[in-house]
Amino acid sequence: MFKAKIIFNIQVAFSLFLILGFSLGTPNYSTAGEEQPILTYNWIPQFYGKMKGETKLLYTRSFARSILRFVDIDDDGDDDLFVGKADGRIAFFHNQGSTTTPIFKLITEDLVVIHEGVDKQSNSILIQTILDVGNNAAPEFVDIDNDGDFDLFIGSKDGHIFHYENRGNKLSPRFFRKTPIYMGLKFGGNSVPLLAILTVTELMIYW
Repeated sequence: MFKAKIIFNIQVAFSLFLILGFSLGTPNYSTAGEEQPILTYNWIPQFYGKMKGETKLLYTRSFARSILRFVDIDDDGDDDLFVGKADGRIAFFHNQGSTTTPIFKLITEDLVVIHEGVDKQSNSILIQTILDVGNNAAPEFVDIDNDGDFDLFIGSKDGHIFHYENRGNKLSPRFFRKTPIYMGLKFGGNSVPLLAILTVTELMIYW
């Protein structure tokens, strides 16, 4: 399912560029006693910048203990890159090149998923949150429900296998948490799910 990639157009230096956004709303010259506009900050990491006239990847957090998975997540004919990290999160690089000359652009260091929950009135709600399995995230992709798009499995340091169902589509995935312990499987530590087609689709787990 996955092709090995030899050339990576990823270069890393160590600098930090942030945009500090101020959200003040409409200017308000109210008198004392009236509500004042609230100052909010929106910190947005800028991963890329210019060095000697070339655009380069300048800022990332640690990519220690990286587990790489290549998958054509947007169905555009080339494999994109997901990286599981020691911090329990998953980074996503979009392939803006081709199958023969991949150019991977970092989109996020913190893949966002959706959890189902309830509010204070016990109404069902959907919560958008950063995927975090604790430590040593190990992603794997397979169309486990045969609906034409890739679902997501993640191994973790504590031995759990997390399962996220893709309820978007093969062009625009949306990962919803199904269970933090897939099929009740739990191992001693550092589970790394790998899926292969044998006689049927089977789940192979290394730890």
